[in-house]
Amino acid sequence: VSASAQSTEPMSGYVLFNEGAHGSSLSPESSAAVTLEMQTQVAAFIASGGRVLPITNTTVVE
Repeated sequence: VSASAQSTEPMSGYVLFNEGAHGSSLSPESSAAVTLEMQTQVAAFIASGGRVLPITNTTVVE
């Protein structure tokens, strides 16, 4: 996924990041921007029941 996605049904997908590290979802050590983007995406995806995946910082997403 390289742009925000929304569906009436639960969806699946993946986002490729162009920086950061394996632990970036929990630690901002290698890239604070990636950590924020990952955490935002996960929170929205879970809160929406898998129906929304926002991409808010396109500079860190391929």
